[in-house]
Amino acid sequence: MDEVLHQQKMIEKYGAEDNGMNEDIDYDKAQNYCKSILKNCPLAVNYMAMRVMYLLKSNQLKEAEAYSKELVERTDIPYTQMSILQSWRARVMIYSGNEVLGEKLLR
Repeated sequence: MDEVLHQQKMIEKYGAEDNGMNEDIDYDKAQNYCKSILKNCPLAVNYMAMRVMYLLKSNQLKEAEAYSKELVERTDIPYTQMSILQSWRARVMIYSGNEVLGEKLLR
């Protein structure tokens, strides 16, 4: 549990929005900490969504596309939580240049 708490603090440190005061922003590190948390908590949907967000913010579009596709194809994620992941998948598709599919997923 201490490891997960440490990883959460690191996500806050590296993934905080830039307000001109935070020089530690590193979205790649933040997504790696999300990935580490998911090893311990494999159904933590909020960290799945955060990882997709940080992949996008670190301009890793191919990784974000592959990961978001993997997420929406999983059958072990509760249906009630899937809409969050589908909305991130839609954003990835729009940012990747596939606006038609992205808009379709959002609807």
